[in-house]
Amino acid sequence: MQLSSLNLGQPRDLGPTIAMPSGACKLPVAEPVWVDAEGLTGDFIGDRRRHGGADQAVYLFSQTDLDWWAQELQRDDIGPGFFGENLTLSAGWPEPRVGDRLAIGALRLEISFPRIPCATLALRVGDPRFLKAFVAACRPGWYARVLVPAAVQAGMPVVLESRGTGPSCAALFAAWHASPRPADLLRLALQAPIAERGRRAFEHWLQQPVA
Repeated sequence: MQLSSLNLGQPRDLGPTIAMPSGACKLPVAEPVWVDAEGLTGDFIGDRRRHGGADQAVYLFSQTDLDWWAQELQRDDIGPGFFGENLTLSAGWPEPRVGDRLAIGALRLEISFPRIPCATLALRVGDPRFLKAFVAACRPGWYARVLVPAAVQAGMPVVLESRGTGPSCAALFAAWHASPRPADLLRLALQAPIAERGRRAFEHWLQQPVA
């Protein structure tokens, strides 16, 4: 794998239904960028309740999935940063899992959760029906926490250093949108280093009475 692109977002108004500026529209930058527990230096995060934070400091997406969406949607404007990812990788790796660890130079990342789509994504794409398509495709990309901060630059190799023992990100993404949700999978996920947002949701769902 290779780091194809580093992408930063600036404040942008996506319309009257979004109460705050968004950094979802990210563009590639050529220069090195410092990455730490707060994310990428110079990257704007509007809604910090759903995005950013130590467990979701970096959002990764693959060029393979960008190409798939460009073909699926028949659009020629889908490139690095289109889905709001900070790091565009040349490709993914087999069955990404919570706890997988990646090295990009001195930077060390740990996969923490799949990306959960929200209304901002639909506005970014320009189609209110897109969230259903995004869920059905099960190509969410991956959030990661920063274990060792460092500066990185497009073109650097990306190494999968170790595999996590948690559930696959695809399984967690499907479980998030399932009805009913698989209790055994939620319990298994709680034993893995999942992002705090996912942990709170899974603990809440497990406490609900079974219909």
